[in-house]
Amino acid sequence: MTRTATIRERQSRGTISLRLKGPLVAGPRGERILGRVRRACERGASALVIDLQAVPLIDGGGIGLLLVCRQMARRRGIQLRVSKARGLVRAMLRLSALLGPLQTGREPRPLDRGESGHDIPLLLSA
Repeated sequence: MTRTATIRERQSRGTISLRLKGPLVAGPRGERILGRVRRACERGASALVIDLQAVPLIDGGGIGLLLVCRQMARRRGIQLRVSKARGLVRAMLRLSALLGPLQTGREPRPLDRGESGHDIPLLLSA
Protein backbone atom coordinates (compact mmCIF):
# COMPACT_ATOMS: atom_id res chain seq x y z
CA MET A 1 0.00 0.00 0.00
CA THR A 2 1.25 3.44 -0.82
CA ARG A 3 2.11 5.75 2.05
CA THR A 4 2.29 8.84 -0.14
CA ALA A 5 -0.74 11.08 -0.13
CA THR A 6 -1.48 13.50 -2.93
CA ILE A 7 -4.18 16.11 -3.30
CA ARG A 8 -5.34 17.29 -6.71
CA GLU A 9 -7.60 20.30 -7.00
CA ARG A 10 -10.10 21.22 -9.68
CA GLN A 11 -12.55 24.12 -9.80
CA SER A 12 -15.70 24.37 -11.85
CA ARG A 13 -18.53 26.92 -11.49
CA GLY A 14 -17.87 27.73 -7.85
CA THR A 15 -17.32 24.12 -6.77
CA ILE A 16 -13.84 23.09 -5.72
CA SER A 17 -13.06 19.37 -5.89
CA LEU A 18 -10.17 17.89 -3.96
CA ARG A 19 -9.17 14.42 -5.17
CA LEU A 20 -7.26 12.60 -2.47
CA LYS A 21 -4.90 9.72 -3.15
CA GLY A 22 -3.45 7.60 -0.36
CA PRO A 23 -4.58 6.74 3.16
CA LEU A 24 -6.69 9.25 5.07
CA VAL A 25 -5.23 9.03 8.56
CA ALA A 26 -4.33 11.35 11.40
CA GLY A 27 -0.96 13.09 11.22
CA PRO A 28 0.90 15.22 8.68
CA ARG A 29 -1.22 14.01 5.73
CA GLY A 30 -4.35 15.06 7.55
CA GLU A 31 -2.88 18.48 8.29
CA ARG A 32 -2.16 18.97 4.57
CA ILE A 33 -5.75 18.13 3.68
CA LEU A 34 -7.07 20.46 6.38
CA GLY A 35 -4.90 23.27 5.00
CA ARG A 36 -6.19 22.72 1.46
CA VAL A 37 -9.80 22.76 2.64
CA ARG A 38 -9.14 25.95 4.64
CA ARG A 39 -7.65 27.67 1.56
CA ALA A 40 -10.55 26.50 -0.63
CA CYS A 41 -13.01 27.96 1.89
CA GLU A 42 -11.12 31.25 2.00
CA ARG A 43 -11.31 31.53 -1.79
CA GLY A 44 -15.10 31.66 -1.56
CA ALA A 45 -16.17 28.37 -3.11
CA SER A 46 -19.92 27.74 -3.02
CA ALA A 47 -19.39 24.00 -2.62
CA LEU A 48 -16.50 21.71 -1.80
CA VAL A 49 -16.27 18.04 -2.82
CA ILE A 50 -13.70 15.65 -1.38
CA ASP A 51 -13.22 12.76 -3.81
CA LEU A 52 -12.25 9.58 -1.93
CA GLN A 53 -12.03 7.20 -4.90
CA ALA A 54 -8.25 6.74 -4.55
CA VAL A 55 -8.28 6.53 -0.73
CA PRO A 56 -7.74 2.87 0.25
CA LEU A 57 -7.82 3.34 4.04
CA ILE A 58 -9.34 5.65 6.64
CA ASP A 59 -8.95 5.58 10.42
CA GLY A 60 -10.75 7.37 13.22
CA GLY A 61 -8.44 10.34 12.79
CA GLY A 62 -9.35 10.54 9.10
CA ILE A 63 -13.06 10.44 9.89
CA GLY A 64 -12.53 13.18 12.47
CA LEU A 65 -10.63 15.19 9.88
CA LEU A 66 -13.58 15.00 7.47
CA LEU A 67 -15.87 16.25 10.24
CA VAL A 68 -13.53 19.16 11.04
CA CYS A 69 -13.40 20.05 7.34
CA ARG A 70 -17.19 19.89 7.15
CA GLN A 71 -17.56 22.15 10.17
CA MET A 72 -15.02 24.63 8.78
CA ALA A 73 -16.93 24.82 5.48
CA ARG A 74 -20.33 25.16 7.19
CA ARG A 75 -19.12 28.14 9.23
CA ARG A 76 -18.52 29.91 5.91
CA GLY A 77 -21.82 28.81 4.37
CA ILE A 78 -20.13 26.28 2.07
CA GLN A 79 -21.58 22.82 1.53
CA LEU A 80 -18.96 20.11 1.86
CA ARG A 81 -19.59 16.56 0.78
CA VAL A 82 -17.55 13.49 -0.01
CA SER A 83 -17.86 11.43 -3.16
CA LYS A 84 -16.79 8.04 -4.49
CA ALA A 85 -16.03 6.40 -1.14
CA ARG A 86 -15.51 2.69 -1.73
CA GLY A 87 -14.31 -0.47 -0.06
CA LEU A 88 -13.02 -0.11 3.49
CA VAL A 89 -13.46 3.66 3.45
CA ARG A 90 -17.13 3.34 2.55
CA ALA A 91 -17.60 0.65 5.22
CA MET A 92 -15.96 2.76 7.93
CA LEU A 93 -18.09 5.80 7.06
CA ARG A 94 -21.23 3.64 7.02
CA LEU A 95 -20.38 2.05 10.39
CA SER A 96 -19.87 5.49 11.89
CA ALA A 97 -23.30 6.54 10.52
CA LEU A 98 -21.64 9.35 8.53
CA LEU A 99 -21.72 8.01 4.98
CA GLY A 100 -25.13 9.48 4.13
CA PRO A 101 -24.60 12.90 5.73
CA LEU A 102 -21.13 13.28 4.21
CA GLN A 103 -22.31 12.24 0.75
CA THR A 104 -25.36 14.51 0.74
CA GLY A 105 -24.02 17.40 2.80
CA ARG A 106 -27.14 17.23 4.97
CA GLU A 107 -27.30 17.05 8.74
CA PRO A 108 -27.28 13.52 10.18
CA ARG A 109 -30.63 12.35 11.49
CA PRO A 110 -30.92 11.04 15.05
CA LEU A 111 -30.05 7.36 15.17
CA ASP A 112 -32.47 4.66 16.23
CA ARG A 113 -31.25 2.15 18.79
CA GLY A 114 -29.42 -0.64 17.05
CA GLU A 115 -28.06 1.45 14.21
CA SER A 116 -24.39 2.13 13.69
CA GLY A 117 -23.07 4.63 16.18
CA HIS A 118 -24.88 3.11 19.20
CA ASP A 119 -23.73 0.46 21.64
CA ILE A 120 -25.89 -2.64 21.72
CA PRO A 121 -25.78 -5.03 24.68
CA LEU A 122 -24.55 -8.48 23.73
CA LEU A 123 -25.13 -11.73 25.61
CA LEU A 124 -21.94 -13.75 25.57
CA SER A 125 -21.73 -17.30 26.83
CA ALA A 126 -18.79 -19.65 27.19
